[in-house]
Amino acid sequence: MAEQEMSLNQKKFQQLSVPNTDEYRVGSRVEIIRALRGLIQHRAPVNAFFNMDNDMILTAVLAVDADNDVVYLDYGANETLNRRMMGDMVTFMASAGSVKLQFEGSKITVTTYEGMPTFRMPVPTKMFLLQRREYHRVDTPIANPLMCTIPTPDGKSIKLPLADISVGGISLAIGDSKADEIFEKGTVVPSCKLVVPEAGLLDVTLNIQAFFPITRKDGTKVPHMGCAFVDLRLPMETAIQRYINKLERERNANKPI
Repeated sequence: MAEQEMSLNQKKFQQLSVPNTDEYRVGSRVEIIRALRGLIQHRAPVNAFFNMDNDMILTAVLAVDADNDVVYLDYGANETLNRRMMGDMVTFMASAGSVKLQFEGSKITVTTYEGMPTFRMPVPTKMFLLQRREYHRVDTPIANPLMCTIPTPDGKSIKLPLADISVGGISLAIGDSKADEIFEKGTVVPSCKLVVPEAGLLDVTLNIQAFFPITRKDGTKVPHMGCAFVDLRLPMETAIQRYINKLERERNANKPI
């Protein structure tokens, strides 16, 4: 029963993390194997989330044996987490260039590959691909908003509240900051300070991509600025993804049944 509940929660996380799942789902086993081998070619790190997404290890795809329906993954550095992961449904996330991959795995065991301890699991039966521009965004809290401090050309800075966040970027409420007069579309701004709960202060580079209004329920229009992260490092991406997952779980738990 516990295993079934865990699986259902992981599926719920999967659905929350990928919009319009049928649209982004990889259609065949051949394409899944090709995508996994693409991760090998890119030497892409893979985040493995498990234990209701409360635990994570960093791994990588080492090899895909299509004839035997097996994927080999790099062994984690933490033995306690390694053992815990083997009894769980695991959600894997990785980026290869501008494409983000997400897939599930279970029945994970330990074997050896090229003389080293290695995870082994069946080739996943489903996978989702997202272009960076399609990353799933979630609204951030209004009552206690996340804040981003952005340096300005005059050597000062402006502090703006977030409206939403994804691992691809953020949108910010401009208010009376005159950010739309200070910055032009396409401006790349390094050393922006973004505060994310449980991760602390992140130093990010933003590419300012758009200015647009958002209409509130009372009909008033609030100007916003859309920004993309530039060369976001994996630890920061992981911290942001953890925060997104946490928001989704909390909101899902508060929805009426």
